[in-house]
Amino acid sequence: MDASEMPTAAADGSAAIGSEGQASSDITTAALYNYRAYVVTRIWDCCGILLTEYWMDNNWTSTGSSGYIYAWGAVDGAKWHREGPFGCCGGWYPDSGSHLLGLVGGGLGKTYEKVRGRQGFGYQGALDPTGTYFYNRLTHWITGNRNGTWACTQEVYLKKVPLPPLDWDIQRWCGSGSYPYK
Repeated sequence: MDASEMPTAAADGSAAIGSEGQASSDITTAALYNYRAYVVTRIWDCCGILLTEYWMDNNWTSTGSSGYIYAWGAVDGAKWHREGPFGCCGGWYPDSGSHLLGLVGGGLGKTYEKVRGRQGFGYQGALDPTGTYFYNRLTHWITGNRNGTWACTQEVYLKKVPLPPLDWDIQRWCGSGSYPYK
């Protein structure tokens, strides 16, 4: 499934943050090539309600297939479901202490750049008033190569999942370009 086939998702909360790097302007006078890829993970409940979503865009510029990474940038964001009228009564929330976004391999002057992003989500609401039962952590990696090719990896940690028929659906995508449902 590509991004054009993905259903749009509405959620009660969202956030975005970014990180970037660029080589010194005196390093190159060569042609520059810009590339972009995205990765997204969504967790849905059995009734089609989006519980948590984490997405990350990765942008990189290179001096070509025999060159190096000249610049890179990443931005990520999240959506989560709140309960009750106007989100008044609990539900999912982002765990700000678990969030990270940054370069973990390669980088400026190298043949590739690898960015990792992570967001955790806690839950306290109708299904768990104590806030200790459910926790989701979604982690993404995108590697961008100097020739414009890329690879993505996703990791999903779910502390607890309801038993069927109340179980959850995990959707994962990677694609070229920017994530269109920010």
